[in-house]
Amino acid sequence: MEDRGLERLSLEFKGAFSDAGELEGYASVTGIVDRDGEIVAKGAFADVSAFVQAGFFAVGHDWTGLPIGTVEDAREDDNGLWVRLAFHSTPEAQAARTVAMERLARGKSVGLSIGFRSLEDRWETVEGKSRRIIAKAEVYEVSLVPIPANPLANATSVKSMSLADEAEEVVILARRLAERARAVARLRREQGKSLSAERVEQIREAARLLTETADEASPRPAPDPETIRRIADRLARLKRRIK
Repeated sequence: MEDRGLERLSLEFKGAFSDAGELEGYASVTGIVDRDGEIVAKGAFADVSAFVQAGFFAVGHDWTGLPIGTVEDAREDDNGLWVRLAFHSTPEAQAARTVAMERLARGKSVGLSIGFRSLEDRWETVEGKSRRIIAKAEVYEVSLVPIPANPLANATSVKSMSLADEAEEVVILARRLAERARAVARLRREQGKSLSAERVEQIREAARLLTETADEASPRPAPDPETIRRIADRLARLKRRIK
């Protein structure tokens, strides 16, 4: 194998993705030819205990900045290297989580890729071509990538957020909606036009839903006895009228 230099630490990147919240998926799929023309053999990830303890979650294999998450669980099964990753609460990590969630919500793929060192490999002829077979690997990190080397390495789910996380997400989306609606409205006015009645109603409906939810969720003090008596009297009068 060629010497890739100490600065590369002999690392090679493959592909898969899960939330601060958590994300789950396959970081590498075994037994297939990847985009680099290599094959990760079954058993290559037999021991990932060190990876779970010290590994990290990044974006685009960037080792110069802070990680966006931790490795909570990892194991090799019949499909490949399955991982469960937890995002940090930093703005950068949450921005990555937002992108991942939005892509999955829109039915798009979310690619993962691993940074690893080959501990044991060999060359074999597969379908008439010489292929490098990775028999044993030491994994250092998992990255969120747009195009993984392994085309089948993708996230399978992003688990639901806590109510606090989801509320924060909605606030961000509502702010973006408001800014975009104002910008579009200004542009339409300059053109002598306006937002369609349908779009205006959609914005109002969103506002109504949030306001109603806030009203229902707001804590209310227990009614005093006098208030309870007045309500009872009103109900009694209402029943008499109905009869």
